[in-house]
Amino acid sequence: MFTRAANAVIQRAAYFSELDMLGDADFGVSVSKGFDLVLQKLSQENGDPDVGRILTVAGDTFSMEVGSTIGVLLGCALIESGKTMEGRKTLDAA
Repeated sequence: MFTRAANAVIQRAAYFSELDMLGDADFGVSVSKGFDLVLQKLSQENGDPDVGRILTVAGDTFSMEVGSTIGVLLGCALIESGKTMEGRKTLDAA
């Protein structure tokens, strides 16, 4: 599920940057770079489907490797989500 969402963001990078034209137009570049790096890091993991671990890796990657404001904001949100989901192997609607 995370991989599909990440790939959807990466594929829409130009569109997201277009939406950011009133700003500095780097949103699409930043989020696509972040999710690309996250997917690379997750591919090196042991394949453990721990939802908390996936979110924490994503958050750490965004916080440390995406240089714009969205990197810090999304990174913090993903890290906190990872703490909440630690140890969970599945997600449901709730």
